[in-house]
Amino acid sequence: MRFHDRMLVNRLKPVFSARYGAHGSPGDCLEHTRLALLNDLREYLTANDGRRIVWLYGLAGTGKSTVARSICSGLKDTHDVVSFFIKRDIFDHSNQKRILHTLVYQLAQCIPQVFSAVIHAKDDLFEAHVHDQVEDLVRTPLSAVLPGARPVVIILDAVDERGGTKNECDIIPCFLDAIAAAQVPVRVFVTSRGQPSDFLRPTYDSEAVHATQGLPLSLVQYVLIHHKSYDPEGDIRAYLAAEFKRVALKRTVSDWPPSPDQIDILVRMSARLFIFAATIIRWVDCSAPVFALGQLLEQSSALMERTGPETIFALYEYVICHALDEDTPRQLLRSALGKDPNDRTEADALCREATLSILSTVRCLRERLTRNVFAHLWAGHIIAEPTIRAGAVAIAEHLISRLSGVLFVWNPDSSVMLLHASFGDFLDARSSPYHISSETTHFELASKCVSIMLSTKDAYDQFHSTSFVDPLLNRRLDAIPWIGPDSDLAARYSFAHWIPHASRALPTQLPRLLEQVRLAERGFWSAGVFLHPADINVDSLKQAHNAMRTHREGVEAAYTLATVVYMCADEASDFKDASRRRGLNSFDTVLDALSILAPLSGKLARDTETSSHPEPQVLLGLIA
Repeated sequence: MRFHDRMLVNRLKPVFSARYGAHGSPGDCLEHTRLALLNDLREYLTANDGRRIVWLYGLAGTGKSTVARSICSGLKDTHDVVSFFIKRDIFDHSNQKRILHTLVYQLAQCIPQVFSAVIHAKDDLFEAHVHDQVEDLVRTPLSAVLPGARPVVIILDAVDERGGTKNECDIIPCFLDAIAAAQVPVRVFVTSRGQPSDFLRPTYDSEAVHATQGLPLSLVQYVLIHHKSYDPEGDIRAYLAAEFKRVALKRTVSDWPPSPDQIDILVRMSARLFIFAATIIRWVDCSAPVFALGQLLEQSSALMERTGPETIFALYEYVICHALDEDTPRQLLRSALGKDPNDRTEADALCREATLSILSTVRCLRERLTRNVFAHLWAGHIIAEPTIRAGAVAIAEHLISRLSGVLFVWNPDSSVMLLHASFGDFLDARSSPYHISSETTHFELASKCVSIMLSTKDAYDQFHSTSFVDPLLNRRLDAIPWIGPDSDLAARYSFAHWIPHASRALPTQLPRLLEQVRLAERGFWSAGVFLHPADINVDSLKQAHNAMRTHREGVEAAYTLATVVYMCADEASDFKDASRRRGLNSFDTVLDALSILAPLSGKLARDTETSSHPEPQVLLGLIA
């Protein structure tokens, strides 16, 4: 990495995996499909008609993200392409400041004025409000760019999946307004489910730092992706025909591909949703192709009875149901857990429970993990029993393979993630037979993280007695030397994310988690706390705090967690304001913890005259 690039990375910490072409990301549109749509979009983005923004919108599953990747591919030779593909299920891919910093990083690589603004900015600017950062890092430097610069296209995909905007401007209108005001050849391509007007209308939130005036509609070109003039049915038909041929060659299937009449039925079933067609291909490819397709066609009438979003929901339900209908995962579960091999009912229940657990874990992960690392994290609750743990890992890896119709796993080294955002909607829907509770899943993940962390305690003790380097002095996760730089990535995830998972559990569940946490040496529980500044669920933390105060049992563990959560939250620039408005004083939480622990430690914990926050090292020292 070049010196200048290292400087940008150190200041902005961009999310490389959210850019176009990131390792393991999906591909572009199939060749010879979406031609009319892509031609129109390229023409709009390169025209000199005063329109600075091209906005593609439409239903979930109509192929907007795939079209966005094709736009990146088609313009990269003639334009500097800046991109961010937002994923609501991944913190780094949906957090507003991560989005902004990644865009600014890419702009700085192609526009010297932006580079200079980043390098010369004060350190506290990068933790300031979104509006202030946009002003200093985007609007002001772009106003200094001279005519004749190489054209730039910015791709913002799935803007409706961005994170919350409490006490902040919304990055979308704020950023677009700065781009539109610049007299430089910069165009923006945006995709969303909702109407563009939903994002561009003026805002007057009294708590927001900056109220947007609303972007002039004359600067925006609107495009509806599934408009009949773009012939989505024809493109879906071409996609299915080409992909069935690929599957036939790959799997050496005779008497294939399917007939035109069969493909026509599938096209009608798809209801103009490309994700419907893609899910069919993935399901057929991971099954016995001829048999799987025959079963699906037999159910075509029932599937076509559902309309709107329910169309793809019906297919997801079908895929999961049939993924469970095989003996291998049942045999693995019975073997791993020592259950009766002849009890089919019990095996079915275990298989369903394991499948739902895997799907909910993928849904709630805070960063992407490879299949093997994911399987070890998922099996974290039985880490004390190596034989059972090994069986659980095998079960997870097998079920992930069987669920490849709805999960995206490019290869064993790529990340496990939901195939599409609409599958997350399906899991969230209370009417879904596979509905998941995010609060329960976060609690289970936090419990698994704690179990995995405790399994490293012996290594921690051995390292600590020789040459421990205090992680409080280094915010990088590799400041956890007892895990090792390349070993046990599940443990590294656990140290980094156990607190955010715990903060999203139901308040009544948190005390159960806290019973697992024992008062440990300085630095152990806080080792990963600085990697990801907290995005804390303040309401849950407040209720958990109240529950801790009323239950004296296990109070040492409870307030150890409270102290670490305070440390984590204190790093978040907006937490103090948010907690004050909601009636939660995080410093009081710590003082309460120290006052209860004082008789045990023999140290005075509360100072009623104290009005400022002590350093985290001091807090840890008081309870160490």
